[in-house]
Amino acid sequence: MKKCYWLFIPAVFLLSACTVNSYIRGIESFNRQKFSEATRELQDYIDNNADAKETPAACLGIAWNYYCQGDYFNAISNASILINTYPRDNAVPWAYIIMAHAHIKQGDEEKGIELFNQIFMQHRDTVWGEEALFQIGELKYKNYDYRGAIKSFFNLVMAYPQSEYTAKAYYEIGDSYYKLRDYRKALSNYVTVIENFPEYPETPIALYRVAVYHESRGFMDDAVKYLKILAEKYPLSPEAPRAYMKIASFLF
Repeated sequence: MKKCYWLFIPAVFLLSACTVNSYIRGIESFNRQKFSEATRELQDYIDNNADAKETPAACLGIAWNYYCQGDYFNAISNASILINTYPRDNAVPWAYIIMAHAHIKQGDEEKGIELFNQIFMQHRDTVWGEEALFQIGELKYKNYDYRGAIKSFFNLVMAYPQSEYTAKAYYEIGDSYYKLRDYRKALSNYVTVIENFPEYPETPIALYRVAVYHESRGFMDDAVKYLKILAEKYPLSPEAPRAYMKIASFLF
């Protein structure tokens, strides 16, 4: 299942729930997506409980509330307050992630990548480093920096071989090579996806491209093999009709 690290925010609130009414009301307002109310209640809690163990989570919640409302300036500001006030708290990596995404939403992708790199360097042996490296690869891939994406995704699969992002990383490495017209290297990574991650949503695309590559090289038996796998295992995929048509064209 794809990681949704934003779910951390309500989870922190629930795990940190205490008897202070403003904190509980903040949790309840957040869960109802009443972000402005949640921010007021959490700020009231912080103002009256600066040294409480739940206060960093409340700060993080305020930053996230602003992010959810599209107020990226205040999201960054409150995440910075958390980082500077509670530098050793476990919520700090999440604050950096919120800041990075907020900068990206503001159009400053360079700053976002800088923050993700900072997270990776400081937390490379944790899930935070894994998350940051994946986000860097995604940004580069979406911005057509395919060589940069290949480097980031390759580092991801080498450093975190059991990552839940591994299938996507291999596919996007293959796709990046494909867009760079380095079809041999694209093939290698597509085959990794096909053989190891058959449930990955883009596997039918990988199968079709591998088949077309073999066809272009004159390896018709290999082309038919991959087309048959595509047609038999993924009959409802958009690529399946194209596979049937190609198989038929080889026969006549």
